[in-house]
Amino acid sequence: MKKSSSDLLKKLVIYFSAIIFLIWTILPLYWMIITAFRPEKEIYEGLVFPREISMNSILAIFGFGEEYKTVGSTLTPYMINSIYISLIVMFISTLLGTLGGYALARIRFLGKDVLSTISLFAYVFPTVVIMVPIFLIFSIWKLINTPIGLILALLSHT
Repeated sequence: MKKSSSDLLKKLVIYFSAIIFLIWTILPLYWMIITAFRPEKEIYEGLVFPREISMNSILAIFGFGEEYKTVGSTLTPYMINSIYISLIVMFISTLLGTLGGYALARIRFLGKDVLSTISLFAYVFPTVVIMVPIFLIFSIWKLINTPIGLILALLSHT
């Protein structure tokens, strides 16, 4: 069967759009990574490809090197805390989501349809709507600025 020129044009437009979208998506990521490895003097020159690659910025973030040893200059404890909290939230969220999804899909029980409708309806509300009630509840429970409070706040979206 012979392809018509309209089919060829349609494919060409689709491929061209996909390439433009890919460039639009990948370019900021490329720029972020390349900028992280550039020397400081080269960052504002606007070159697409760096003339030299330097690890000084990366070392400064983690507090390595003599010239970077100042009070509060390292992000390492904050990164460790973020990884710690996110791993706990990920584990609990995955566990609860798996068990809840299995129960809703496989087990027959009274109120199954109501429960699944309520859980889907919760996604309609933006996060901002529940911020004040969560803050008030956490204030009463003395969970403000605690790791447990942060974990529970992040799990409230699950």
